[in-house]
Amino acid sequence: MDIISELQKFGFSKVEAEVYMEVLNVPMSNGTQISKKTDISRSAIYNALERLCEKGYIYTVPTEEDKKNYMATEPMEIISKLKEEWQNKAEFLEKEFLKIRNKTGETRFYELYSEESLILKIKEMILNASDEVYISTNIDIYLFREEILKMVKAGIKIFIFNYGEMIVDFNKEVSESGNIFENYNVYNLKIYNAYNKFFKKEEKEIIMVSDIVKGFSCEEAGEGFVGMSTENKILVKVLAENIHNNIYVNKIERVYGEEVFEETFIESVFEKKK
Repeated sequence: MDIISELQKFGFSKVEAEVYMEVLNVPMSNGTQISKKTDISRSAIYNALERLCEKGYIYTVPTEEDKKNYMATEPMEIISKLKEEWQNKAEFLEKEFLKIRNKTGETRFYELYSEESLILKIKEMILNASDEVYISTNIDIYLFREEILKMVKAGIKIFIFNYGEMIVDFNKEVSESGNIFENYNVYNLKIYNAYNKFFKKEEKEIIMVSDIVKGFSCEEAGEGFVGMSTENKILVKVLAENIHNNIYVNKIERVYGEEVFEETFIESVFEKKK
């Protein structure tokens, strides 16, 4: 790593970086000496010295010959100043980006081109939760089992409506394995397995809500996945209600049997597509 190149990333010109390093290595240098040592024209050296003084990176020391000699400011002081400047710039950009996101309704539409990238998104939402996670999916839940159990152990409540091919019961598996995690609370994880064909669907899909703040919905489309990520309060509420309603219907079916669906269908096009 070249220190001259690195200094340029923090606002130094190439000449300013070379001049600063020369003054740092040879204190009390004057412009003529620096020019000879660096093989840079005197006019360019004096312009760089002037700019470095204005920035506070070097300072002058008068001599008896009425010439200006230069000393470098302590490098750690410069580092501290640069950190503060870049922190201020980062905070400014953060505020501006938040304004833009708020103007767009805090909703982002995008395509996920592989199941692997989708699973990474699911894991990210689970691991970043601080209170509760709601999931409704027919994707193999074992693909993010480790993240689910980790967060349940940490006290996060996770509710899953599973309408995939495999019946899932992590709590039973943990109990039967004898590998009971410390502080593991089975009441923090609720998995509701769907048995009715009404919920079955060939295309993989998932709806997630994290902390009733972030929502995510994604479904298989051709060879990839099309998804929506949002922090819009109304959309997040709609997604959360969808997951809860699926669980409610599933529980009602268990009490009253499959015939309950015959009484609840409204003969819509949406039902026929499902």
